Amino acid sequence: MAIGAMVCSYFSDKGLQYNMIRVPIGGTDFSTHAYAYNELPVNDTKLSNFTLTYEDFHYKKLEAEYEDIHIASQWHRPGPYNLPVSSDTDDKGGDASVEHAGPRDSDDMVPPAVDEDAPGSIPILEKHVDVGSWVRAKKYAIDIIDDINHDVVGWIDWNLCLNVQGGPSYTANHVDSPILVFPEFNAFIKQPMFYAMGHFSKFVPRGSRRIEVTQKCGWKRSLWTTAFITPQNNVVVVLYNDGKATKVNLQLGSKQAVVEMEANSMATVELPPSVNF
Repeated sequence: MAIGAMVCSYFSDKGLQYNMIRVPIGGTDFSTHAYAYNELPVNDTKLSNFTLTYEDFHYKKLEAEYEDIHIASQWHRPGPYNLPVSSDTDDKGGDASVEHAGPRDSDDMVPPAVDEDAPGSIPILEKHVDVGSWVRAKKYAIDIIDDINHDVVGWIDWNLCLNVQGGPSYTANHVDSPILVFPEFNAFIKQPMFYAMGHFSKFVPRGSRRIEVTQKCGWKRSLWTTAFITPQNNVVVVLYNDGKATKVNLQLGSKQAVVEMEANSMATVELPPSVNF
């Protein structure tokens, strides 16, 4: 029952209406073991035995009311194609390492461990899983708004759900997730990251177009905004307030509205074509 409720929370019209997800081809860091779709016979360089695995036949099919986009990506390759050593015979390889890898590795402000964008992936700086973290919801909100305002047309999260340890992960690559599951109790909890994502997936349907927002504020920027016209011709404005409680004056043509925002809060305003303020 908990699995069905979680799927509904993400994909149904009663939930966040997700419509873009990443589907791994074979195993990933978040599998219980490494596997690909051509493990047998061993060292089969001709890839002659494409075979689905136990995991593929026993996953519950995601039932969604909207037509989803599934982006398949490969992570774990068959043995013969997953060489543990990579070499570069180019004479310029050494120069390239000095010019690019060297300066990056010696960055005093950003340690070399910063190699993954998923929340909690930097154990020396933060927790793997930080239950109830608003800071990570803020990171989602600002990242997505900033990406969209720079012409990104879609945003896909890394994991839909993980356990409270940030796994499973046979590589011990534990990170945070918008939903944390407790299989021993047949239950799950929704984190602030889940609701931050919902401001976009729920109110900005596929086919929406971003429109320009002219923002007038003081010298210290604390308000992040992006806006869209939906296929239904509604105007959707997503707001994130990274400062103290404030009032936001929205103006659309000759019409205006006031949105009161609490400190460190997020809001979405949907305006129908015939709106009267």
